[in-house]
Amino acid sequence: MQVTGGETGAVLTEDSQGETIISGFAPVPGTDWGVITYERWENIFGSIRGYSNLLLGLLVLGSIISSALIFFVISRILRPIHDLTMGAQRIAGGDFDPMIVPQSGDEMQTLAQQFNTMADTLKEHTASLKKEIAERKRLEDQREKARKEAEFYADVLAHDVGNINQITMGYLYLLQTAKDEKTRKKNVDGIKKSIMNSKRLAESIKILKIIKDTKIEKFDLNKSIERSIEEIKAYSNKEIEVNLDMDKKYYVKANDFLDRVFFNILENSAEFIFKEKVIIDIKTEEKDGFCNVHIHDNGIGISKEKKKDILENLETLSKRTGMGFYLTKKILERFNGKFEIEDVKKGTEIVVSIPVINGGSVRNVHAQRSHKRNERRG
Repeated sequence: MQVTGGETGAVLTEDSQGETIISGFAPVPGTDWGVITYERWENIFGSIRGYSNLLLGLLVLGSIISSALIFFVISRILRPIHDLTMGAQRIAGGDFDPMIVPQSGDEMQTLAQQFNTMADTLKEHTASLKKEIAERKRLEDQREKARKEAEFYADVLAHDVGNINQITMGYLYLLQTAKDEKTRKKNVDGIKKSIMNSKRLAESIKILKIIKDTKIEKFDLNKSIERSIEEIKAYSNKEIEVNLDMDKKYYVKANDFLDRVFFNILENSAEFIFKEKVIIDIKTEEKDGFCNVHIHDNGIGISKEKKKDILENLETLSKRTGMGFYLTKKILERFNGKFEIEDVKKGTEIVVSIPVINGGSVRNVHAQRSHKRNERRG
């Protein structure tokens, strides 16, 4: 009807098969005829749809490439800033070694170089400050150690000197009131012994000060024990019997101060045994590279409480009882040795352990001797 009416146009409709078509129409001039054409919609837009998918893919690809390019450019801009931020955090945390090395070639690189210079300067100042602090701490530790040593010596000296003075005053009083020559001689000998004790006390302080710097060498342990036995016999006014059983000749890592170790232990036995005769058994054995010297006496023994004090709180104990065991401990420590108090049923047994020199004499000299003192010193 539209064609016959002289109209021109196109409509979207369906054909007899129900498929969508687009139909165009126009009149033929000078006639009552008209021209009508149609084409399936699928045929027209099928090829267009294929191109649209291609265009969509290109659009997506372009977006990805654009985003990557934008990210790359932003990263190059932000990387120096990020490096500077991380470097500043490391410097703030005290880490001056990692250097900031941006290659931007602009103001950021100049700023990074200034950061690096600052880090180097801070590193030098920090190292100098740490060294100064360490030196101050070392000096403070030395002063504190010296103060504690001075306090220790003062406490020990107060105890030992006080005892010596008290004993000396007692002998002087008895000497003044003595009515016969024998009593006077006995008291004079007591005063002489007190003077000798004062001398030994001064020697003990000196040993404590120099022991850590003394030279260690190959030392004859057997002779050291023998000298100490003879010395305690000459020193003590008690009858002393020493049974000596040395399984072989020993050379140890020590020096002359080892004599003082054995003398101190023997003196302690003689002083605290309240019997007519002091009996001391000495036996040697080698075990695990050490010579163990067992010194057993017939005294009343050492209580568990005092044993614990001697082994664990010797410095504190020495302030109350004197420095004999403390000096023994310090001398043995210089020789990488030690002493222990064994649990025995009767008496006291102290074991002195000292490293044996490799290649030392292995000549068996199983010598069992009895050192007896047949008369007391008056």
